[in-house]
Amino acid sequence: MDTNKNNPKRDLSSDQDLLRKVKWLTIIRIIVASLILGSITVLQFKETRFSFSPFYNLIAIIYSMTLLYSLIIYFDPNPVFFAYIQLTGDIIVETALIFYTGGIRSPFAFTYIFTILCASILLSRKSSLIVATLSSLFYSLTIIFQFTKIWRFPLSYIPTGSQLTFPYVSHTLFANIFAFFLTAFLSGYLAELQRQAGRELKTKDGNIAQLQAFNENILQSLSSGLIVTDLYGNTKLMNWTARKIFNLPGFSQEHWDILFHPLKIEKFFHKMKHNKLNYLRIESHIKKRKKKIYLGITISFLKNTQGIEEGLITNFQDLTELKKMEEQVKQAEMLATIGQMAAVMAHELRNPMASIKGSVQFLDDELQLDQEHKRLMQIILKESNRLNNIITDFLQYAKPKPPSKVECNIADLIQETIALIQNSLADKQHIQIITDISPSLPLIDIDPEQIKQVFWNLAINSCQAMPSGGIFRILAHKTKDKDLLIEFTDTGVGISKEKINRLFHPFYTTKDKGMGLGLSIAYRIIKDHKGKIEVMSTSGEGSNFRVLLPYNSKILQEAVTTQK
Repeated sequence: MDTNKNNPKRDLSSDQDLLRKVKWLTIIRIIVASLILGSITVLQFKETRFSFSPFYNLIAIIYSMTLLYSLIIYFDPNPVFFAYIQLTGDIIVETALIFYTGGIRSPFAFTYIFTILCASILLSRKSSLIVATLSSLFYSLTIIFQFTKIWRFPLSYIPTGSQLTFPYVSHTLFANIFAFFLTAFLSGYLAELQRQAGRELKTKDGNIAQLQAFNENILQSLSSGLIVTDLYGNTKLMNWTARKIFNLPGFSQEHWDILFHPLKIEKFFHKMKHNKLNYLRIESHIKKRKKKIYLGITISFLKNTQGIEEGLITNFQDLTELKKMEEQVKQAEMLATIGQMAAVMAHELRNPMASIKGSVQFLDDELQLDQEHKRLMQIILKESNRLNNIITDFLQYAKPKPPSKVECNIADLIQETIALIQNSLADKQHIQIITDISPSLPLIDIDPEQIKQVFWNLAINSCQAMPSGGIFRILAHKTKDKDLLIEFTDTGVGISKEKINRLFHPFYTTKDKGMGLGLSIAYRIIKDHKGKIEVMSTSGEGSNFRVLLPYNSKILQEAVTTQK
């Protein structure tokens, strides 16, 4: 008897399935017993010559056995052993029923076949043969006892008027036993085929599930967004990257036109149909999260096996950073061109300018000029110096020198910048300068001349932004990220958001005078020092420029906090 004892690790899923089938067998048995009980009750009213007490007793036994089986199920029995117990009990009950109804002449010999079929369905082909053998044994003993008159049941309803002959008994016995084993063989074979088909189907379902999971993983792992819609733009599927680009929560499915506003899917669909295109490639920007996102979009048809269009597949990538890189490359190419032009300008302009300036200075020293002519000479010299400074700034931006870094005291550079501002603009424009420098600033590896130029450009811009006077603050301290933060804050006119985005572009200026290279040079210098420069400003409320420089924290120095 196969009870899985030889296999310590039983297939739990198979055991649960078998136990579920055994429960159904129990339910079916009680239903059949109830039907028989009803039939006997009806028959008893029509036929009063016989006593039906044995049948009622037999049905009572079936109910008792079913109740016992139901209680045993709750103790989690071995399903195979439990199934054999029930099948054996059914054979005993069927044998008793045959004995009560005439033995060899009983019409209920076929009930053994139901038990054999149950064994095939519940267990295996081998089990059905075992049950067929038990059924044949019990049936044979019943017929033999009846034929030899060894033991006769007192309430048996076997007719006594006719004798049982050996040929009749042997023929009937052989026919029934043959039917039992034929049923066991065929039903076991069919049940085995069904189980094998079930296993293969389960394996295929598992393979399909794995393939679906694999395809889903591929879909969700794509670095580009993927959206599948019907022909009208209703979203059917969207991968994780698409949700990230559009910042969509959960499993929300928005219409294509809403996602890619202001683009319209209907327009592209008709264009593809009209031009007989399988796909369409476009680049456009959309507005999401209050900012523009530049997308590269490919739209193609989703076709079924017959080649009929059923939907649209939209594959897209966020090209915003790529476009920024392209702009940087263009800017670098432009700067390279400017650098070449600047070298020619330096050669062609500086020599004549030096000659002009030298000649004017000689005339100013040698000639006796009146006051008006003297003023004109000074204007020529001043403008010559200004033109030379413009050429110097232009060359410095177009062909910057790499920083010559030395270990410097950043507080000293700030103090030098303050002194220059105080001597040039502060007293004339009624600007109050306040400094707040941390007493434990570290020494930092920088190019002092270049950093001093950055400080000067930022300070002069802040002071020029306060034509009617105001407060100018310089703060310096360390950050948690091991950066040195220098802030330049003013209470001037401020900068609008539109202008902030272009503030560090070359040749862009918000002032009436100047070429717009000061902040561009400062940005380039800080970038060459592996730092950052940021600006926060509101129109009419002043500006705040933040310079972040990485430092080596091995050596700390003491700086003085001053306030004026």
